[in-house]
Amino acid sequence: MSLVGNQFDGTIVSELGEHKISGSRSSRIAELHRSALELAAHDQFDEAIARFGELLNEAPDCAEAVCDRAVAEASEARARSPYLFPDDAALPRWRQQVREVIDAAPQRCLAVGIAWHGGNDPAEMRRRSIPLMLWRDILRVPQAIFVNLQHGDLRRELHVAHSELGTRLYTWDDADPFTSLDDFAALVASLDLVISVDNSTVHLAGALGVPTWAIVSFPSSSYWRWFGESSQTPWYSSVRLFRRRADSGDHVFGEMGRELRTLVESQTDRA
Repeated sequence: MSLVGNQFDGTIVSELGEHKISGSRSSRIAELHRSALELAAHDQFDEAIARFGELLNEAPDCAEAVCDRAVAEASEARARSPYLFPDDAALPRWRQQVREVIDAAPQRCLAVGIAWHGGNDPAEMRRRSIPLMLWRDILRVPQAIFVNLQHGDLRRELHVAHSELGTRLYTWDDADPFTSLDDFAALVASLDLVISVDNSTVHLAGALGVPTWAIVSFPSSSYWRWFGESSQTPWYSSVRLFRRRADSGDHVFGEMGRELRTLVESQTDRA
C-alpha cells in the first residue's frame, strides 16, 4: 500500500478520503489538499499535518465546508469505499497467519483486532485512550480471538489483560505501522472486525473497507469528523460509531459486548 508510504497518521488518511469524495471545492480547500497530499507523497508528514492545521486556523470555515459537502455527498462516497487496498504480496501471508490462530482455537472464532490508545498530545491521549481493563465486556466474549493493533511497548498492559481477564491478545511485532505500513494494512485487512478508539487505525481500516467499530469519546478535538449522533459516517461505509460520553460511564462497552456476542454467534453458526 504505497499511497501514504511508510508513515501513518489518521488526519492524512481521513483527508485522503475527503479528497476522493469532493466534487467542486473552494480554492482554499483545493490548496489545502494539494499541499497536504504533495507533502505526504514525499514522506513529509509532519509538514503536511502542520499545513492542514495552519489552513484550518486561518480559515475555520473550511472544516464546516468539508462537513457540509461530506454530508451532501455521503451516498456517493460510501458507494466508493474501499479506496485503499493492501499489498498483494503481504495480504496472503497475513491471512495465513490469522487463519493459523483461528484454526488452533477449539471452536470456530472470529478474528477481532483492537486498539485502545489514541491522540498525540497528553491531553488528547487521556481523552481518547481507554484502559484495557474497561474492555472486559468485549474481551470476554467467547468464540473471538483478539489481535493487538496497538503499537509501542505494551507488555505490562498485555500481561494484565491476560492475567486479570484471561484474554490473550495476539501480537505480531513485524506488523508495526511505523516500520511497515504494508504489513500492518495487510493484517488489518485479514481480520473479521476491528474495534478501536478514535485513532489512525479507524481511518486505515475504514479506507480498506474492513468492518470497524469506532469508540468516539466526547469531548475530543477530532469529534468534528464524526458529526453528531449518527452511528454512521460518510467517510467510510464499513465503520460504525459507538459514542462514549464523559457523563455516561462505560456503558458503551456493555453494549458493544452484547453486539459482539450476537455477531459472533451469527457468523460462526453459518460457518
